[in-house]
Amino acid sequence: MLLFIAILIILLEAFFLFFLRDPDRIPPEGDLFLCPADGVVKGVVQEDGWDKIVIFMNPLNVHVQWVPYPGKVVSVERVKGPAKAAHLTDAAKNCQVVTTIETKIGRIIVKQIVGILVRRIQTYVQPGSEINPGHRFGRIIFGSRVELWLPQGKADIRVKKEQKVLAGKTVAAIPKL
Repeated sequence: MLLFIAILIILLEAFFLFFLRDPDRIPPEGDLFLCPADGVVKGVVQEDGWDKIVIFMNPLNVHVQWVPYPGKVVSVERVKGPAKAAHLTDAAKNCQVVTTIETKIGRIIVKQIVGILVRRIQTYVQPGSEINPGHRFGRIIFGSRVELWLPQGKADIRVKKEQKVLAGKTVAAIPKL
């Protein structure tokens, strides 16, 4: 019995070390919007004057988010809500942290959204902070979903639905200046 408990503890520790990994990422050069999260693009849609890119993170993805574009953080707002499965359309109403960033093309929004198993979002940026790609933005413990909202018509979207993406590496869009 003691051996079983020891093996279980070692397996759990290995799982948490894997799950909480935080690799360094070097962003590509250029004026680019980068994906803020690892995962699979579940949608690229236009909604109320925005181009919205929805990224679903499964338990095997890195759950750290990176800054998608340089700017100044305007606001960080925690919004209460349910915790439905993150891959569903209704997950857009889940508990989330909404960060608004002023950029040279106007305001953009990054939403960190919980899923059915998740209740903890960490956001490392604060209002007034100047942020740049390559910096860590936050982490969603046990995954879920991240949305990048860009002003409609201000960027040429480069990702497609069902595409696998890497935070801070994959080009999400190119600004139209």
